[in-house]
Amino acid sequence: MPPLAPLAAWCAILLLAATGCLFRAEDPPTPSPDQYDQRMTVTMDAFRFAPSTFQFTKGQTVAFDLAAVDSHHTFTVPELGIQWKVCKGRTLPVRYQFTSAGNYRLSCSIEGHDDAGMLGFISVR
Repeated sequence: MPPLAPLAAWCAILLLAATGCLFRAEDPPTPSPDQYDQRMTVTMDAFRFAPSTFQFTKGQTVAFDLAAVDSHHTFTVPELGIQWKVCKGRTLPVRYQFTSAGNYRLSCSIEGHDDAGMLGFISVR
């Protein structure tokens, strides 16, 4: 009978890969200090974003540290092409430049999360 430890390790790796929680080439790199105008941490926990309301200036580059505390979550703004998935217990550093003025709806696209109130708003002036 083969040892179970290697089999369990492979199962864990396959599970992480299936949920998209392994580092992938398309995950954005950690921004360096000179590549953004503002840095902020957004906590995703208990079906809410904290903070949930954001105000930025057109052309502003923001470095976000997105922390998923209790579950997998997304930081999703379809109108801006933003769809960032963060795995439970992890923090994802991302950088984004706001090039279009407007008011945008932020949500978590994990099934049932936005219905539970996991929403926010971004205003770009």
